[in-house]
Amino acid sequence: MQLLTNHQMDVLCSILNEILLDQSAELHQDVPEEDFNLMDHLNKLKVIMLTAFIIIVPVTALGKPDNKLVESCRKIIIAGNSEWVPYVLDTQDYTADTPEDIELTGVGMELAAKLFAELDVPVVRTAFSDQSRMLQALRTGEIDLVVSAYKNDKLALVAEIISPAWNHDSVAIVVQKDVAAKVKHWEDLAGQHGIMEKSFLLSGETESYFTKYLQVKHQGSLLDALKSVQQGQNNYVVGSSLQLNYAIRANRLDDSLVVVKNLSRNADDVHMALSKRSACQHYATYIRKRLQEYAKNGTVQTVVEKYIR
Repeated sequence: MQLLTNHQMDVLCSILNEILLDQSAELHQDVPEEDFNLMDHLNKLKVIMLTAFIIIVPVTALGKPDNKLVESCRKIIIAGNSEWVPYVLDTQDYTADTPEDIELTGVGMELAAKLFAELDVPVVRTAFSDQSRMLQALRTGEIDLVVSAYKNDKLALVAEIISPAWNHDSVAIVVQKDVAAKVKHWEDLAGQHGIMEKSFLLSGETESYFTKYLQVKHQGSLLDALKSVQQGQNNYVVGSSLQLNYAIRANRLDDSLVVVKNLSRNADDVHMALSKRSACQHYATYIRKRLQEYAKNGTVQTVVEKYIR
């Protein structure tokens, strides 16, 4: 059995305080004055019991493992697609392969680092620009956590996809501004040439749709894909809505390219994924709970806005 960390104590105290306030409000409704003493005794007893719970509750009840498992997770290697901006971002050259240990930033990297800082687990950041290499690294446990991913059967074979999603960011497209008005439905892209950067892993549902109805190839970097549309070599670029909006602004292509509004695949939400071979696999439940809290309390939105201002 392990005592709670300061962070967990703060979280529990906040929750319990809300419970007591709610209960007190309910109990005092329409209660005769002569019964208040009894209610005060009950509330004091409740406080004593909850305080005892805070002191002796095992950490596993909150999704954190026991000491033996904690000791096996000496550090965590978090990784992301270097082309999926702004989830992963190298501020000097976000399109380049980034070596391990460089201080990568971005929405996904920042949230994952924050989460494991709360657990006092050292974090190593790395990036990949090759889909197959990323899946192999997850399969072997070379990397522990992918910070941004769509649900995909290939990914599910080698990693636990943390659900529910921590961000909504549907697949969308970029086209030349002068043709944007003509593209109102996915069917309008039939027969045209689409492109997405080579490491982008679509959700299973979207990938199936594209395979059946559209001509989209994986090739090169995101910047190369955008320039190929700007120059008329391809008709559209596929990516996540946040990714495409960030990239065209960062590369000053917004005078000629635009993300088509109201054209997205609603099945696509962003998850984190934890390697099934990771020594930190026992933190899955804790990661899930904290990501849900980040989404609800505005932490995710605050970090997103930091990168898209």
